[in-house]
Amino acid sequence: MTTKIFYFDGSKTPAYLDSIEDCGRYFIVRLKGSIDTSALERDREKMTAIIRQVNLYSKSIICDFAKVTQSDTATLAALLRRLSDFRGAGGSKLVFCSLPSQLKEFIIITKFSEIFSIAADEKAAAANLQ
Repeated sequence: MTTKIFYFDGSKTPAYLDSIEDCGRYFIVRLKGSIDTSALERDREKMTAIIRQVNLYSKSIICDFAKVTQSDTATLAALLRRLSDFRGAGGSKLVFCSLPSQLKEFIIITKFSEIFSIAADEKAAAANLQ
């Protein structure tokens, strides 16, 4: 299977977005660096344009936190609100992988784990989509 990787013009891309890979049945959204609520809000329009450009909500999504260096529960809550649009995308699934333990606990405690899946790594996340 050929994977198409989307990279974006730095001035038009949120600093926390590393890449988006089209893996056929699903996309992998690779996040990076420090993610905070102000960055999510500031880059809302940029991210909306990217979502439309790659038709992100047309397939299941793996959201990979492996390269995220700093984040907190408020940021994850904001990201979950942002991704809530995804739930209406025709039964596609959203899987978070490589989450820091603090964020993983937050998803479990708030029962978001009943809506979004959590996987240890990318391989486990892809298996979750089978």
